[in-house]
Amino acid sequence: AISDDGEGFDFLPLSGDEEHPYKVIGVGLLPAPWKLLRETCDAADLKVDRIVPEPLGWPELGRLVTSDSPGALTVFSAIVERQATVWATEGESLRLMRTVWLPEDDNAVADAAALGGELRRTLLALAQSHGEHRGAVKCVYIGANADEIAGELGATLSKPVQAVPLERLVDMSAVGSAANVLDAAPTAGLAAAAAE
Repeated sequence: AISDDGEGFDFLPLSGDEEHPYKVIGVGLLPAPWKLLRETCDAADLKVDRIVPEPLGWPELGRLVTSDSPGALTVFSAIVERQATVWATEGESLRLMRTVWLPEDDNAVADAAALGGELRRTLLALAQSHGEHRGAVKCVYIGANADEIAGELGATLSKPVQAVPLERLVDMSAVGSAANVLDAAPTAGLAAAAAE
């Protein structure tokens, strides 16, 4: 449940079976931004057809990462500014997604340590919900400084983490600078998915 202030939403596992699939995404918004969005749309005589939270673009970019075992459960992560997004996919299905705030100090090692703790928690949640019916879970980090952060995450998790630089997934010439690529990456993922 989300409290009245819109905070407190952690993560929602997206799982089920063929007879009872779960296709629910929950999002917590603070009341002020939600009210402003509704008022702006009303003033412009626009009807909101669909709202897609920006972090949902990351799983779309994740689909571009080649895999040696396409149906395997894979946990991805990405860092943009002081926020990290963690998601898990199995084949074409999104199984879990969450965003987490990182410590205030802008330090790649501290970010990787904090993200590593969140990844460990995510892996535990997935193990509890899916048990022994799965093989090894693959971990992938997408973003700037991918080799460095994936190395730190691998050390924290005692498990290999594949590094995928954003340049492999997003056309840098269309964006302009590396800083802009980080901001544009989830939106680029959503645009690619919409174009399919």
